[in-house]
Amino acid sequence: MINTIKINCENRFYSHKDKDFIGVSNENEVEKLRIELDEEKIIENTIPYLEIEFPDMTKKIIQMNRKSDTEAEIEIKNSLLKQEGCLKLQFVLINNDNTVFKSEIFELKVLEAINATENLEDDYPGILTRIDELEKKVDNMQFDTFNYDNLQNKPQINQVELDGNKELSELGLKEMTNSEIEKLLEMED
Repeated sequence: MINTIKINCENRFYSHKDKDFIGVSNENEVEKLRIELDEEKIIENTIPYLEIEFPDMTKKIIQMNRKSDTEAEIEIKNSLLKQEGCLKLQFVLINNDNTVFKSEIFELKVLEAINATENLEDDYPGILTRIDELEKKVDNMQFDTFNYDNLQNKPQINQVELDGNKELSELGLKEMTNSEIEKLLEMED
């Protein structure tokens, strides 16, 4: 996006601005500023500059790119947009270290940006999102090996043999077929 400032060389006033802002804070190379003169003053040995006064009153100068004898342009870098507020700008032409032209001072705003750093959480996360979150929680958990005898709150184990290999029938259980297992799984869905 290009913001064009037209300057009348005779009275040094700017006659037109496309926009009253130069960019949004912390943007980089999104906007361009073009200066158009009504006379051919940006000749071969002339260097176009932009003098800038920031909202905190610091002043800087930056060289522009010559496009033609009547046009100069610059990409708006993040360094120009670091302070929100109004920038004062003045177009300057220098030839052999001599200032040969200065425009009237004009102002452009640096618009405020929110610059958020975190994503908004979904109010109604889907099942896959919830599973991913739970997996991450489990992955981040620290499982320490422990000794049952050292537990403070030991679970009560009544009437269960802890050792030996027993058949299902000895424990009062019967073996299930694949179709019975499938029916159980269908009931859970």
